[in-house]
Amino acid sequence: MNFLGSGHVKRAEFAIREDGSPQLIFRDRNGKPRCWLATEGDDAPHILLLDENGKDRVDMTAESDGSTSLLLYGQNGTLRMWLAVQSSGSPSLRLLDRTGKVSATFASGDTGGTLFLSGENGEHRIELSSNADGSVGLNLRGRNSEAGASLSVHNDGSPLLSFTDGHGNVTRLDPLAKVRRKNPEGVHVSP
Repeated sequence: MNFLGSGHVKRAEFAIREDGSPQLIFRDRNGKPRCWLATEGDDAPHILLLDENGKDRVDMTAESDGSTSLLLYGQNGTLRMWLAVQSSGSPSLRLLDRTGKVSATFASGDTGGTLFLSGENGEHRIELSSNADGSVGLNLRGRNSEAGASLSVHNDGSPLLSFTDGHGNVTRLDPLAKVRRKNPEGVHVSP
């Protein structure tokens, strides 16, 4: 079923697709599709907003398993942001660079929240976490997850600083929890 605007330009259409699901398409005054609303085969609703060139700009779904997602695209059609809530209720946010590679991820769940900042190859270079047990951590990794450093504070308040080589082996461990005091002569560590 088509709905015409002035000049007999198709402005909207309603149809039943081959799989039996309905769809509604809204068009601009030039007849180009700009908004698509449908239910998928499993009755999950889906909304797609397009720009004047027909490129996806906003894509929103609510899946039948209870998960939801919102995808935002740049002017060139590249995915730039992905916001999702899994069926378990855990949310996540992914930010992508202009080439479509993930540059940052924030995820939260029953065990806490984590922020990942990614390198040029998509590997996690920086990880900041806060856990449900009260512990927190900061991990810094070299290119391609090579050597790095980790700083954590356990739920009992004890801190730990460690360094790893390019193979993931701990090369140096500083038990900061044992530092008693600092004075002009240096740091005194208990035995």
